[in-house]
Amino acid sequence: MNKKYLIPKEGKFFKANLHCHSTHSDGNLTPEQLKTIYQSAGYHILAYTDHRKLNYFKELDDPDFLVLSGYELDCTTDDCGHGFPKTCHINAIAKDPEHAVYIESPASYDIESINNVIGKLVNAGYIVNYNHPGWSAQEPDDFLNLRGCTAMEIYNNTCELLSNDGDASLFYTLMLKHGMKLFCIATDDNHNFKQLSGNENWPNDNFGGWTMIKAPELSYPAVIKAFETGEFYCSTGPEIYDYYIEDDKLCIDCSPVQYAYLKSKGISASGRMISSKDDITHIAFDLKDLRTNHHENFARIEIKDSKHKTAFTNPLFF
Repeated sequence: MNKKYLIPKEGKFFKANLHCHSTHSDGNLTPEQLKTIYQSAGYHILAYTDHRKLNYFKELDDPDFLVLSGYELDCTTDDCGHGFPKTCHINAIAKDPEHAVYIESPASYDIESINNVIGKLVNAGYIVNYNHPGWSAQEPDDFLNLRGCTAMEIYNNTCELLSNDGDASLFYTLMLKHGMKLFCIATDDNHNFKQLSGNENWPNDNFGGWTMIKAPELSYPAVIKAFETGEFYCSTGPEIYDYYIEDDKLCIDCSPVQYAYLKSKGISASGRMISSKDDITHIAFDLKDLRTNHHENFARIEIKDSKHKTAFTNPLFF
């Protein structure tokens, strides 16, 4: 029995927060403070993505911690003809931070302008990630017409804590169903408002969603290459140890969970495993029916534990 690994067997998982704000924009901790708390929590990678400010804090690198250079772009409209405002936010992560060139945010809110900026970012050597569509109040005509993004936020921790709209799994599924090929990530988008407010009841927006990138080493080129090829998963809790195809079954080995679902283009889940407790550690879903159904174009797995924390695989595209 041969296994085709969708996340390489070799290498090491590095825990990453790919959306982070510091005192260089509207965050409330310095880049150095952010490194301290994230490294102490077991993270290896932090992308500093301050609003409209491209920074590269290379001096914070050490053998166990890697800084990614990037920034967040945005454009907003007060009224789209429907009587409500909406916005579009994207993160740009530099592939070559030493030679990164700043690209301005879209001048106006329309998909042509947004896609034009995404195209400029891609041509300038950036990975482009689509941020928190639920919080942004975007509609299908907006997000289904985006072009050029590598990944989107299936979970955004700050949006979930502050306005209960950080779960974008429905948006992601619709994008895949409409033929868009992009990966999914989970992020904090942390601003550390709790530290500013001094209110102990204020939610802590750190460490709620993360992306586990598997690479041969903790270096900028290795991490970027692994991200571009989808060699990662994202999570709010459960761990995925291996993700592979074996005997035409889509499989994962994982930490104990209570639920597992095979997600595809059809109505409801295409497969499921449900237990009375967290005791599922191996999942295998048959792909034969999906491969022979010409309507299907992807398959992916979501797992959930008894605390309703979820992990998401990237899709297998047919």
